[in-house]
Parts: sequence; C-alpha cells; structure tokens
Amino acid sequence: MGNIGTIKDNRRFLPIHQLCSSLHEIICRVLPAVHALSGCDTTSSLFGIGKKSVYKVLKDAVLDFSDLYNLGDSDTETAISCSRRFVARLYDQKKKYASCHQDINKLRVKLATSKDSSLVRLPPSEAALRQHILRASFQTKIWHASCLAKTTLPSPLEYGWKSFKKIHCILSTFEGNMSADFLHDLVCSCKGKSQCKKSCVCVDQNLACTDLCSCQGSESCKNVDTHALTEEV
Repeated sequence: MGNIGTIKDNRRFLPIHQLCSSLHEIICRVLPAVHALSGCDTTSSLFGIGKKSVYKVLKDAVLDFSDLYNLGDSDTETAISCSRRFVARLYDQKKKYASCHQDINKLRVKLATSKDSSLVRLPPSEAALRQHILRASFQTKIWHASCLAKTTLPSPLEYGWKSFKKIHCILSTFEGNMSADFLHDLVCSCKGKSQCKKSCVCVDQNLACTDLCSCQGSESCKNVDTHALTEEV
C-alpha cells in the first residue's frame, strides 16, 4: 500500500492481489455476499453487529459458510437458508442455541428469554430477515456481474423492494402479519356501551383486557377480570 507517483495527492495504491493471496480462498469468494448481508450502500446493517465481528465469525468458521458464494446466483430458498445460518451465528457466536440457527424466530425467543438479554440486540424476525436477504442477494448479483460489459438483471421488485408511485422503489420491510396469528385471539376489538360483555375474546378465555384491546382496559370495560387485576395491582 502506498502513494501513486512522487507527488502526494491523497491517492493510494492498494495491492488487492496481495491481500487476496493472504486470505483463505473461500473468504475471498464469499466477501461480496457477506458485505451485502452485513450492510452496504444498498442494504441495511444488523443492529449491534459491526464489520469486525462479521469478519471474525467468517474467518473462524469459513468452511461452514462456503455456500454464501452462491447468494447472488442460487435459487431464492437456498440463498435464504445459507444466509439465515450466517446471521444466526452472528447473534449467537458461541453457538449456545445452535439447534435454532435454521429458525430465526426460535432463536429470537431463546435470546430474549436468556439471562441478561437485551431486546434491542435481537436478530430480525424471519419475515424481515427474508426481505433483507433478498436485497442482499440482488446486490450480490450486481457485483458478480460487474465484470461483464452487458448483463441482464432481474427486477428489484422480486428482491425485497416494492414499487412506490410507479417511479420509485422502496424497501419491503416484511411480508405477512406483524404479530403471530394466535395473538389476535388474545386481543379484543369490542366497542360500544356493552363492550367486553358479550362476544368478547378476552371474556371467553377468562383473560383481562389490556392496552392492546380496543377498550384499553379502561373503566368502561365490562370485563370483570380486567377490574379484578387492577384491584390486585
């Protein structure tokens, strides 16, 4: 690494060929995909996971993630599977919950309920991670094709982006419901004078209404379990 020419003009010569020769071949092959997954100009970073941590995980278990090279070329489900394992390892570097590395939602539960857990440092949900991986895959496709004079790329709308006013693309943060289906059975939508008295999901299951319910567990709520809980508190 050095200056170009005799005059210092802040330009530097970076001998990439020498850097590559000093690294494991697999690391060189998967770096574009890893860079896209961990955050670049077109993809978001993973909260609390810096590039040094990413490289350490990759270097320590390079053979486990050799299939990341195919992120931009493989089919969608294969790309998501190998990327999910890598992201799971980033959040569980000691492999304490290795059995959950293929189910990111289960890993979230394990980490959230572990001792001294920090909810802000949980990995993204499966729905959000899927869209992130698709965007990383699209970016990796572009990098893999950068040496070609002419190339045909798929539509970004198939890779974690969605159309906005037919002229712009914006992030598709996730697909599906924001909450698990069973939670809808634990929150009532009662309204009117007889709210939480007849045909109330919470009353039927002997549960107190909460702030998430339409009644917000207020004084007008007719659910006896709500007021019994309030009196106990």
